[in-house]
Amino acid sequence: MNFFIKRINHSMTRSSATVIIFTSLAIGMLLGLIRTQLINANFNSWLTGAYFSAFKLPEFLLFTLGAGALSVAFIPVLSDKLSKGSRQEAWKLTSSVLNTMTIVMFFLCLILVIFPKPILYLIAEGLSPERLDIAAQIMRLAAIGPLVFSVSYILGSVQQVMGRFIFLAIAPIFYNLSIIVSMYLFKDSMGIVCLGLGAAIGGILNLIILGFGMNRLKFRHVWRINLKDKFYRQVFKALPFRSFDQGTVYMNSIVQLRLASFLPVQTITNLENALMLYNAPITLLGVALGTATFPKFTKRLSQNRPDLFKKEFLEVLRAMIWISLPVIIACYVCRDYLAKLIFTQENSEIAMVFAWLCLGILFRTMYAIISRFYYAQKDTLTPMMVTVVAFASNWALSWWLSKEMGIVGFGIATSLVTIIEIVILISIIKLRHKDLLNLAFAKRLVPPLLVGLVTFGLAFASINLIDLSTTANLFILVIQLGIVASLIGLIYFGLSYLCKIKEAFLLLKYVKNVFKKLSGALYERKT
Repeated sequence: MNFFIKRINHSMTRSSATVIIFTSLAIGMLLGLIRTQLINANFNSWLTGAYFSAFKLPEFLLFTLGAGALSVAFIPVLSDKLSKGSRQEAWKLTSSVLNTMTIVMFFLCLILVIFPKPILYLIAEGLSPERLDIAAQIMRLAAIGPLVFSVSYILGSVQQVMGRFIFLAIAPIFYNLSIIVSMYLFKDSMGIVCLGLGAAIGGILNLIILGFGMNRLKFRHVWRINLKDKFYRQVFKALPFRSFDQGTVYMNSIVQLRLASFLPVQTITNLENALMLYNAPITLLGVALGTATFPKFTKRLSQNRPDLFKKEFLEVLRAMIWISLPVIIACYVCRDYLAKLIFTQENSEIAMVFAWLCLGILFRTMYAIISRFYYAQKDTLTPMMVTVVAFASNWALSWWLSKEMGIVGFGIATSLVTIIEIVILISIIKLRHKDLLNLAFAKRLVPPLLVGLVTFGLAFASINLIDLSTTANLFILVIQLGIVASLIGLIYFGLSYLCKIKEAFLLLKYVKNVFKKLSGALYERKT
């Protein structure tokens, strides 16, 4: 055991970091699906609608000022600081940012605790007074999330820059576990409000674990804010643009929540379940690879190597598309059964919304890489302006389509807006960098797309080989879905290998190297 513990916080290569984060996110995604399934099984749609509404604004604050927004603004500047100064100076910068965000988020979260009802009325006016009361109780507990997670993301950003990903990967797992455990411990005494308590405890555990990671880096916190530090000013100069960009993305979901609150009582729950299925592969693919590659992108630019930065960007983007295709195929083919899995019973509304959302999965995963192309160059203004266009489009389409088609309109609007956003961002890159995303790159995408098309056709045949519709046992359903997904993956990989697609060979090579290292480590341990 000590053999492995000594190595858990060492610097990693991009491929190793991607695998570690991917594995962590996969576990987190599985726990998230289990959490949602248990919530659906233990509480009715009237209560779960209040639960999902209560978390909207805390999530909005977290992802607007903390999380991805702060990480993207902070990582490039910290990378520059480390390349131009001492680690001690980097720790002073980190402390200044940490202290500032703690103060800001404390007062914002305090507002959520004091005024939950008026705030909830603004974002979910259609909720009945009784549901509003329950949502307000949950929000008061969930309000600690933006504060502790903002601090966590700063610590996590430092560890990313230093190439340390183990604690960053482990910490989020405890969030979902905490909510699940709280459901069993406090459901009878607190009702659905126990989920807010579980979220608060999970956020604190996340912060504690990331704190251990900082100790191994010999981080020394300083209770001071150095307003004169030019690097500190760079962070908070970039943050408003990135915050607005990120915040607008979450404003989309708030707009849809408000519209859904006026529809039948089950609409909020069904929409959030469909979005959970939609976000799972995006997080698993886009966030994993984006998190692992972003520090490398910024490092290349800090080294004044834009040629390598562009080369690696194209490689990562093509790899992202290649990896995403079989996942999207599996999601679409198994949509009815995934809806049954997450809701514990058949739910045609969730399946229909998710079917349309599958269209947007590819483009949303692409966004994780394409946006970081801008952020690595400290350009947060362009993505922000594009997001404004996307937000306006989402508001108009969600209002119109939900009015005409009900809950399905939200799925269509979300996918269409994502496509619009990616088309605009790619067009701007093409105008600024004519050597990127050219015809040669497009031709390299043809083989994966053809392989994906063939796999899609074969997937329908494979789904008919296993009758998933008759089983009432969720455990058996999971096994059957795993078989279908594995079959789709093997078909896609096999065809990619036969077509000599580069990513298939790289994946095979990486898997072989991992097995060699594990075998060597075990052999060394035994001797």
